[in-house]
Amino acid sequence: MHMSEALFSSRLAPFSKAERQKPPLAPDIVFEVRSPDDRDADIDRKTKLYLELGTTLIVNVDPERRVVRLTDRERDVELDESETIEHASFADLSIPVAALFATLT
Repeated sequence: MHMSEALFSSRLAPFSKAERQKPPLAPDIVFEVRSPDDRDADIDRKTKLYLELGTTLIVNVDPERRVVRLTDRERDVELDESETIEHASFADLSIPVAALFATLT
């Protein structure tokens, strides 16, 4: 499944094949959960594509390392379990990183 199909599956019908590969719209915020077999280069490529499409904030969650990477046009920071996911563009966004990993053993 392509990233665009995952994001816009119910709204893809009017898009051409090229637009489905690189949609003309983007979500405001994206949460990506890293799988053990994900490569850094692939995550970086997807993050860059989201930004190019107009996404405001990408939250990359790494359950193995128990960290979160926040990326926007201005910064790219890594948060550990003592910190909270917040962003100026999303006033109500406040998620303790530790809460994301609370059910992991």
